[in-house]
Amino acid sequence: MQKLDNKTFKIIVAAGLLFIAFALILILKPVTKTVTYDGNIVNPNMMDGDEGMYGYDVVTESAPGLERAGGSMTVSDSYMPSPIPSTGGKTAAEADQRIIKTADLSIGVDGVEAKTQEIITLATGKGGFVQSSTIIEDSEGYKSGYVTVRVPADTFEDTIAAIKNIAVRVDRESITGRDVTEQYTDTEARLRSAKAQEEQYLIILEKAETVQDILSVQSYLQSIRYEIESLQGQLDSLGNQTEYSTISVTLQEEVRIQIPTEKFDLVRDVKLALKYVVLLAQTAITYLVWFVVVGGAVIIPLGLLIGLVVLVVRKIVAHF
Repeated sequence: MQKLDNKTFKIIVAAGLLFIAFALILILKPVTKTVTYDGNIVNPNMMDGDEGMYGYDVVTESAPGLERAGGSMTVSDSYMPSPIPSTGGKTAAEADQRIIKTADLSIGVDGVEAKTQEIITLATGKGGFVQSSTIIEDSEGYKSGYVTVRVPADTFEDTIAAIKNIAVRVDRESITGRDVTEQYTDTEARLRSAKAQEEQYLIILEKAETVQDILSVQSYLQSIRYEIESLQGQLDSLGNQTEYSTISVTLQEEVRIQIPTEKFDLVRDVKLALKYVVLLAQTAITYLVWFVVVGGAVIIPLGLLIGLVVLVVRKIVAHF
């Protein structure tokens, strides 16, 4: 067996070390999931940075085996990650202020039904609408009402002042405001980002070639569309609550004491009292006459008959 010289041994050792180093690089290198579009490798995870075509971060190296003008697309390992949503958008300080205003009033009125209708007319006249209205009457005949109206936010204070003007008294007044500007702008930004993601998935779906890739993209499309519907619903709800303020009013019937308006006349009142005294005496005498006449005609004969019966019974008992 021929002995290796020193130079050959060094070459073999260097080649072995290079092979080990290359193997370690392959083992430790992370697996990158990529999508190629128009011959470029694009990463769907990258957004809102240095974006390339259609919002993707474009890697400058060409994908092997694809022509740039061909517009072909492949999805490596059938992997479609969900893009990271953008957080860009106006801050609460830059955006228009959004405040949810609510008021709760308890007032006393003359005529619950009429005043309830007046509040409804007042709200609709300012461009608002009635959310609910109820009138209740208790066993004693007293009525109470409950009405909730929604009015444009810029007429909120004026509407409250007008409602207080139609009241006899104001028992309770509570006004609250909740600032949702930051929540609104954040939801708005998330919605824009979700819609941008939907457009990107649609572009990818048009270029998908295999059934597996199509199903994978459609799954992500369904998920992002559900998120869009949810965010749109939240945005509509916040918008409605800030554009139209809520005013709830409890109405109580005002109890009023009627003061006599007729002029006081002492002589007339004395004469009227004497008149009723005479009428009362006449009535008493009339009943007395009826008692004597009717009693004499009925009670006396009846008393004689009862006395006769008692006398006969006593004689019979004494005979035995």
